[in-house]
Amino acid sequence: MRIIQNAETGFERKLYVGTGEVKVLAVNPTQKDLDIILGRDPSEDRQELEYVKEVEAKYTKEGEEVTVNTTRLFVDFWVEEVKTDVITKIRFMLTNIPAYNKDGSKLQFINQIGQTGWAIGEDESTLGDWFTEFKINDRITKKQIGTEPKVFRPCMRGEADLYEFIAKWTNLNIWDHQSYILVENTKKFWKGNMAEIEPLVPMMEDKTILAQFGVRSQLKTDSDTGEEVTVEYQSVYTRNFAPGNNIKDFNFHKQTRFENLASAKYCYDLKKFISGVFDEEYGFKDFTVKDYFQEYNPEDNVLNNESAVTGSQTSMSY
Repeated sequence: MRIIQNAETGFERKLYVGTGEVKVLAVNPTQKDLDIILGRDPSEDRQELEYVKEVEAKYTKEGEEVTVNTTRLFVDFWVEEVKTDVITKIRFMLTNIPAYNKDGSKLQFINQIGQTGWAIGEDESTLGDWFTEFKINDRITKKQIGTEPKVFRPCMRGEADLYEFIAKWTNLNIWDHQSYILVENTKKFWKGNMAEIEPLVPMMEDKTILAQFGVRSQLKTDSDTGEEVTVEYQSVYTRNFAPGNNIKDFNFHKQTRFENLASAKYCYDLKKFISGVFDEEYGFKDFTVKDYFQEYNPEDNVLNNESAVTGSQTSMSY
């Protein structure tokens, strides 16, 4: 077993890049539970992990800046990469404020299957039918015979990424009107109660999920010398995931550097995952590789050049 070092583990520092297939071990574990997961000896010197903080947050609504005192919630999924046994965490940071766009002209909504849509202002009527309704088709003819309303509500900042993860982890059927993944008791949830998510861990013990790992570089001033040094951290892209059963298609298309993936007539989730991660404008900004999960080679890092992304098995810019 190899552990990615961070401030909480103190183990040997190893960094990884690429697409990993991971299984979930725990969500927001206690320090005692984390000791067991990491196989380390308990220590009284370690403080209990805190997942909830009271913060001052700002957002823009209809062109005006709003400042509120609210809750910030961290949801940590500790995961194990299935081929390498590397254990690390995928962290989601949520803030209990409405997810408006930059100028406050649009509000993000989220529905019962984790899809998100933008409404003009707070006008729900401007949300698309694809977001607000299920299409009901005849089982034999496959023709549409009706619709079923979807449950939806305003999205809080960071929720979209969390539910993207849960939907892909559970391989949720987004066409079934009975599918539902939203936490129902939001008051308890924002207090750090994971009672509605924790049961998924044993239920989904045989399920895996594809996640993109990378390395984030930051310039810091050395306190002793005063010189600027580059410090590297493990990172995970939290906006796009894919169900683990896409790994076979991933390995197939990896052989051609995914050049034919966009035109493939299948593997919708994998297409969305790859295109989202490697989108030049909106995708993953940290250094990564378009390849399977592997130990990071600093010599390949082109972060300070034109791109932070390299092609499969090469050090060329993607």
